[in-house]
Amino acid sequence: MHLDIGDVSISGSIVMAVICALIAHSKGRSVLIWGLLGFVFSCFALVFCLLADDLSEAARSREAQRQAQRRWKERQKGDRHRLGDLERRFMGRLDAHDLVLGLDTRDISAPMARPASLEPPERPSWFYEEAGATAGPVSRRALQSLLAAGAVDRDTLVWTEGMSDWAPLDEIFPRTT
Repeated sequence: MHLDIGDVSISGSIVMAVICALIAHSKGRSVLIWGLLGFVFSCFALVFCLLADDLSEAARSREAQRQAQRRWKERQKGDRHRLGDLERRFMGRLDAHDLVLGLDTRDISAPMARPASLEPPERPSWFYEEAGATAGPVSRRALQSLLAAGAVDRDTLVWTEGMSDWAPLDEIFPRTT
């Protein structure tokens, strides 16, 4: 029986190549490169492969960071979308109010004029005589409406706080001719 040193050396190199490749795979390193190093440098490659850092943990960490960053970007995109929707709804409501009030609040250079229709509401403070009894309180506008509708006439007596005595409606709303 004859044993050739070259055969042992090649089979040992192949075994070392496979072992280095398996260890490299478990550590997240290149199987091909470490297999070749194991084949060429045998035990030396095996020792270096065992001492090499585990890159699979670092790769998992990088992947987790990429996933977190992707989720953060998606959340930010959703927030921008929701903010845009909110701004459109807000501006739509503001435009509707502007239309009703006859204002343009988007034009910042234009002075804000108070429309006549936005006078503060008048407190009902007028009392009037109706069929011998006191009626009210009503606002000055309501009293004018009652006069225009014929529910009261110009001789109807009216009173509000600050007046010393009741007076005919004709004194409060003089006729314009």
